[in-house]
Amino acid sequence: MMDLNTNATTLALVEKLAEVEYLGESILTKKQMLIDYDRRRHSNREMLGVIRRNEVKEEKVWLCTADCFIKAPIPVVKDLILKEQEFISKEIEEARKEMKTLNAKINSLEGERDIFEGFNLTPLSSAEFI
Repeated sequence: MMDLNTNATTLALVEKLAEVEYLGESILTKKQMLIDYDRRRHSNREMLGVIRRNEVKEEKVWLCTADCFIKAPIPVVKDLILKEQEFISKEIEEARKEMKTLNAKINSLEGERDIFEGFNLTPLSSAEFI
């Protein structure tokens, strides 16, 4: 007959490992999201370069957004792309912060000390300089 203490310890270990696995999957999901956002940001940069170099001969261009194509004037397209670039940058920043906290949680669950403890600094914004 199994000891109740051993059974409780085994159950606690399994729960801890399941939580570590879940957090690890979350980190991998965030990494893939960062890759996808970076690809979008790069394609947006390419389009902004084409617009800046005046390689477009037409007044309206096709834009693929949210899985549909839109034909819009170049200034509107440029504005939409710039807004999307800002959105992507914010999402990348948030994902990186979340990955740091998830990694710290995994380290604490595994009983390891966080290697980057004390380096969780955030840069000052231009508004904070004033």
